[in-house]
Amino acid sequence: MANAYDSHGQPREGYLNLTRRMENEEGDQFDVDLTILDFLVYKAIGLVFEWRSSSDPYHSDLPNALVNMTADWRTFLGHKHQGRRLCPKAAFRSRLLQFALIFTHRLHHGETWTTEHSLNHLREQNKMRAEYWQQRTHHPPALQQHAFDQQKHFPLSDGALYENRNLLASTLNMPMDQRRWVTDVAGTPSLHCLLPLFMELTAARVALDDDWLPTSDWYDLAGEFMLQAVIGEYLRNGAYGPSPFNTIFSYGCPGVERWAEEPADVTAMRRLFCCEANPRNEHHDWTRIKREYIAALLPPGGRDEGSLRALQRAEARYPYAAFEERLLCFLSSLHHGLVKPDLAQVEEGRINIDGTELSEAESRAMIQRMCLQD
Repeated sequence: MANAYDSHGQPREGYLNLTRRMENEEGDQFDVDLTILDFLVYKAIGLVFEWRSSSDPYHSDLPNALVNMTADWRTFLGHKHQGRRLCPKAAFRSRLLQFALIFTHRLHHGETWTTEHSLNHLREQNKMRAEYWQQRTHHPPALQQHAFDQQKHFPLSDGALYENRNLLASTLNMPMDQRRWVTDVAGTPSLHCLLPLFMELTAARVALDDDWLPTSDWYDLAGEFMLQAVIGEYLRNGAYGPSPFNTIFSYGCPGVERWAEEPADVTAMRRLFCCEANPRNEHHDWTRIKREYIAALLPPGGRDEGSLRALQRAEARYPYAAFEERLLCFLSSLHHGLVKPDLAQVEEGRINIDGTELSEAESRAMIQRMCLQD
């Protein structure tokens, strides 16, 4: 490391800006370990997208080794640096990896990257949010003026539920030997389970304080996420009654009164759905879009059509495969929208300092000054 210092024994230019001091002081070592973790997470996210776009992801375990290595490094950091917190960008990237893994693998035959215990925790979180929504906000339930399932079609029979799950597997071109989830509802992450994670992920992106805010397109994506969750619960997972429907759509501006033990996704809602100028009011785009997606799941006015037929019609109008691709595009935009980790910049030979990307020549010169390139 001697070449990293000039003739006066001072660190060369660039060394202070782009890397961490390598002495064994505790604070500096945490920065070094965090830099490595952020790089591993970044590379793992990229592999998840590469795996998902491959010709046969169902028989591939491409991201598994790197994801496991990343998890091991995270565990190591937790033991070595107890009480230390990740910086906001590294924490967000970790959330992104978590969500991308679970979403892309939720119907995977061998690895869903979750456990039934953690799924039950998410289900309980959804119940808590529904109770909060009902008891502590002034919002009416989604089905307030609609008598849901008057013809008592739900819950569907086990045979019908199995057939619907198998039909989705066929639509997604899943091989017959890779359909474990079709017979394992309890162990399969549902979209309903993933909704709070999606909200918390997006809220964490807003919290990075770089002027990124939800757009109308994001509100539309969130609305379709809820629509797809309702379809999945009633047509594939055996839900019945109005409660699951109302719980899924219990997202919006919760107002300014805070609850000491409010669920994490309620805190996230404040960042996502409340008007910035007036936090008491809900964002108008979300109010409109949410209403439209609720209506898309209900029988049209004046038509003698049961709730089952209405959900089937919505399923045909909003294909799951198209929604999946749309959500993956959003996750990819989150991944590529952040400044890359320091080590990734060095690896690619393009340096970014405080949001300003240096030219290729400037980047090369700085990397050489850091003695990271011959």
